[in-house]
Amino acid sequence: MYWEFIRCYMEEGDEYLPDLADSIAWCPPVEKQKEGWLFGLFYLSKQWFGRLGLLVNALQLPVFFVISFPRWLVMLTCKIPEWPAEVVAACQPAENDPVNKGAEHNPPQVWRPMLGLQGKERYARTFAKERGAMDRVVARLKAKYDGQNHAD
Repeated sequence: MYWEFIRCYMEEGDEYLPDLADSIAWCPPVEKQKEGWLFGLFYLSKQWFGRLGLLVNALQLPVFFVISFPRWLVMLTCKIPEWPAEVVAACQPAENDPVNKGAEHNPPQVWRPMLGLQGKERYARTFAKERGAMDRVVARLKAKYDGQNHAD
């Protein structure tokens, strides 16, 4: 989903940004720190299947557990990117920018949506917002590019 956000922004322009921003419910908090082992394990096992996902993830937990250690080693050995001050200054979003996505805007207790442990209403609200946004983006892209495919 994150790469589609970037691709669509770079290729399609600003008109897609509000819907793209709504399609991302939370971001990993890795801007100024390295990812820890437990967060990496949670991130690997994140699911979007509601309560059924808990059962699916429980069955896959041994695989996630094994994969989490190499991921953690990679995180330990990588460097946190440091941008030059002039780049950081030039790229500051407006204070109330509705499209600004980052860990500072994550919902409280981000581990709950990661593991599907939020309440039914919160899950339904979040899923409807994400799905609706992506459906609108896909519909616009289909309308834009379907005519080009038939012209060949």
